[in-house]
Amino acid sequence: MPGEFHEHDVSFGPFKTEHHTRTVDARFRTAFIAFVRDRILPLVEGSFTRVEGKLYSNYDDPKYFGPLSVVRFRYFFELAFHSPDGMEAARGHLDYNSGAATFSEVPRQPPHVYSLSLQRRRKYVGEKIIEIAKRYREGERDMVCPICGSLISVLYLEKRDFIEGIHCQTKGCIAERFN
Repeated sequence: MPGEFHEHDVSFGPFKTEHHTRTVDARFRTAFIAFVRDRILPLVEGSFTRVEGKLYSNYDDPKYFGPLSVVRFRYFFELAFHSPDGMEAARGHLDYNSGAATFSEVPRQPPHVYSLSLQRRRKYVGEKIIEIAKRYREGERDMVCPICGSLISVLYLEKRDFIEGIHCQTKGCIAERFN
């Protein structure tokens, strides 16, 4: 069961422009906390005891505030959820609707949670990739994906004696490039 998440866990800004300084008011902060509670916290797996975070804008300059600007109210957040099991991270871009005081995900760039299970899976896949590379160098071919059982494709550059990539041919469970 996750811990509690509060406004004081997040640093808002600092901002260089009056636009963002005015926009990031109590309604904004309340809307951000609600977004995190509704959309991010359900993806956090550990029972966190501490949260650290920041929210800022990569578009904190008047040149981004034109009448047709799609980034005028775009913000970026980073959160770290600390638990006895490890640290989980969430980050992403969000668009703020100042009229409705709501946040929405940026199309094709949804926020991402680097959960405990995702960390375990990445560690496992990383270990398997090293194992596959080692077996390939020892002469083994026709290896299968340790996740789905499909054939593994190894791109080997003979002139350089270099493995450039290892890929699951069917499902893309493993897709690693080393160049």
